[in-house]
Amino acid sequence: MISLIIQPDKLAMPGGSVVKVPASWQDYQSMAERLGDCPQPRLKYRQGELLFMVPLPEHGKQLDVIVDVVKVLLRHQGLPFDSYHETTLDLPEFSGIIPDHFFSIGELPVVGKQRIDWQTDPPPDLAIECAITSFTSVDDYLPYQIPELWIIRSGHGHLRAYGV
Repeated sequence: MISLIIQPDKLAMPGGSVVKVPASWQDYQSMAERLGDCPQPRLKYRQGELLFMVPLPEHGKQLDVIVDVVKVLLRHQGLPFDSYHETTLDLPEFSGIIPDHFFSIGELPVVGKQRIDWQTDPPPDLAIECAITSFTSVDDYLPYQIPELWIIRSGHGHLRAYGV
């Protein structure tokens, strides 16, 4: 197998573009480490495939509105919650995704934690994705057993909710 050599700081991609390359889990881990907390490009791993995406400005605007509405509703219902922005979910050797936003709701062991251990902690209760490009797939979330996924689709004027 050929080793993947991509330098994130030299990767010039226009907003909204998606690049897919064949890659191993080790390539994904190496790239995720290089990117660190850098918000762009976004990174995803599907078995044997590494995907890069650069969000458009409308991505954040649409997401902010939905996240704010969820927070207001949870507070109104008096439910404890923690809210996370762009935190990596990994299933070693299988999948790596970064939801745009997710919530842990209720009396769960992850609420209030500084670090989440995806091997022992329960999955989030709600993941939210703003799908301006073709980067988001419901199938990417199935292995994580997140009970609910909301996808905001650009140009369709609607939000879709999925029980995963």
